[in-house]
Amino acid sequence: MAKQRWQHIKGPDTIFSIARAGELGWMIGTDEGVWKLVDGKCSIVAEALRPAPITAVAVSPDFPRHPLAYCGATDGIAMSADEGLTWQGTQLPQLSQISQIVLSPSFTIDRTAFAVTMQDGILTSVDYGASWTQSNLGLLDHETVALAVSPTFATDSLVIASTVHGVFRSASGGRAWRELQFPSGANPVSSLAFAGQLLLAGSETQGLYYSVDAGNTWTKRSSFKSGQISAVAASLDGTTVAVATPAVVASSSDQGLNWQRAEGRPPHAIMCLAVDNRGALLVGTQGEGLWLYQ
Repeated sequence: MAKQRWQHIKGPDTIFSIARAGELGWMIGTDEGVWKLVDGKCSIVAEALRPAPITAVAVSPDFPRHPLAYCGATDGIAMSADEGLTWQGTQLPQLSQISQIVLSPSFTIDRTAFAVTMQDGILTSVDYGASWTQSNLGLLDHETVALAVSPTFATDSLVIASTVHGVFRSASGGRAWRELQFPSGANPVSSLAFAGQLLLAGSETQGLYYSVDAGNTWTKRSSFKSGQISAVAASLDGTTVAVATPAVVASSSDQGLNWQRAEGRPPHAIMCLAVDNRGALLVGTQGEGLWLYQ
């Protein structure tokens, strides 16, 4: 087996968001618009969006059979129905700065999507992203940071979101929220990810937290007990989770019980992280571009 190593992918300097685009590769939100990564090569998706910074991207779970894609920026959300070739604006309650877009795992059936905004709370769409409404009932502040949707959303309607001051749970598909008893002093949580029933929460200052009961209780384990967590991620099939800190990028195939650290110096200023079903890691940075570890 070939030794795994870091590989720099030529392309934009700053990567804000990464989304798996089926077997075709990855869609990437960058400081130069929407790009794609296919077979180790990065290329622009739509010249019409260049050079606008794209701070969030999301792709239909059934892509490309269901070829919907979404991108968020400082002034709203656009959608594409042709694998990103053309884009059109969507209806938002007001202009909002978008930092994350998350689709339901059963998106093609329930049509549900969520968007995290910098100042306007959580936006929800139930019409394939054509229109969005604010879903902030129960949120104590609207400076939202991260969001994760349960893999079994079709049956439990579970969504977890973090704001600058707390972590919240919705059991109603985002219609109402209740604050969770997250450990004091660990806010804000900068990233959230589900892997099956395991929920990972990365604190900006206090390490990595685990929950196996939808956020009712939280624990730490022997690794990543303190310090900054830059990003967490899970593969689509939930078999692999990954974590990035300013000093380490690591993955786990046993739900975080044991971690394998990526060898070599990790990229600096990590902003986003993704992992595929085979365990390959994709890291987006501020100023150092896109990196692949496989």
